Amino acid sequence: MDTGEKIAAYVESILKNIDPNTIDGAINWGDLHCVEVSKHITLWPDTEEYYQVLIEEADPVNPELVEFVQEKLFRVLGHIIRVEFEW
Repeated sequence: MDTGEKIAAYVESILKNIDPNTIDGAINWGDLHCVEVSKHITLWPDTEEYYQVLIEEADPVNPELVEFVQEKLFRVLGHIIRVEFEW
């Protein structure tokens, strides 16, 4: 299993174990899934490599859900993974 697949599997486990009563906002809890993991490399002004996760079925501007998932990923993987949501 490559890094992207590992990240996706861990994101799915995070989503599966969220208590819907702890996070407010427009979230379709039944269909909330990680649909994409991509590796990005910025070249200017500084070189930076990071992974970005795309999760469908939640309000894209729900900072509480973004922070929750990012914090869980950071605690396990030790580096920042950017998280985005879309309908």
